[in-house]
Amino acid sequence: VDAERARLEKQLDKVRADEAKSEAKLNNENFVNNAPAHVVETERQRIADFARQIDLLAEQLEKLAELG
Repeated sequence: VDAERARLEKQLDKVRADEAKSEAKLNNENFVNNAPAHVVETERQRIADFARQIDLLAEQLEKLAELG
């Protein structure tokens, strides 16, 4: 259980870091104004995907906590 918890926490940290990078791109006015629309939309989709992954990983961590 401890090894699985550590693995999930590591994965959660990585997904959060990736989400932060994508959010930083979208918060950069130059990127949004100069990048093609499909690239900007891809970044928005990535953020939504990261949010779903974060929710799933947090749920898995809660289930592990319940197990002991």
